[in-house]
Amino acid sequence: SDSVKGLVEMIPKQAPHAKYQLKCAVLLNHLIKFYNEISRKDFVRGPDHEVGKFFHLSTEVCSAFLENFTTPMTNKSGIEGFKASKQNKDKCLVHVLLLYMMAHGRSMSVGNIRPVADDVKLELKDAGNLLRAAGCTVTTKKGPSGTTMSAALNVPLTFPNAKRGGRAP
Repeated sequence: SDSVKGLVEMIPKQAPHAKYQLKCAVLLNHLIKFYNEISRKDFVRGPDHEVGKFFHLSTEVCSAFLENFTTPMTNKSGIEGFKASKQNKDKCLVHVLLLYMMAHGRSMSVGNIRPVADDVKLELKDAGNLLRAAGCTVTTKKGPSGTTMSAALNVPLTFPNAKRGGRAP
């Protein structure tokens, strides 16, 4: 993905945490690829050791992603596979965004989340909402080159108030 390529290029190779950042970037690349596939398909057929080939991921990585971000099920035709609900997809997106922050270094701050939001076809506003739900402080700036959104994960974490559902008619 474009965001990961740019990220890997900016990691100083001799920095003390470069290895950690590269690991995060590689995992991020796999997770973006996985998310883009599950967001396009309603149902992915097959057991996890076969589904890995569909995602072009190793069996171990694919199994972990399927376990964390999908629900195993059998469809109406009796075919086994995996389905990703809206909640599963949002959980995956939060992991993508936080991995992007981790790959930027241990400071857990990013100057612009637009590149990764573009890679997963996520509106900047929605990305900001997901990061706020994860406890991040998000800042939006409008400039001549467009809107940028920065994010930071600071201690103590601050979470937004829970939203209440509307009244049923």
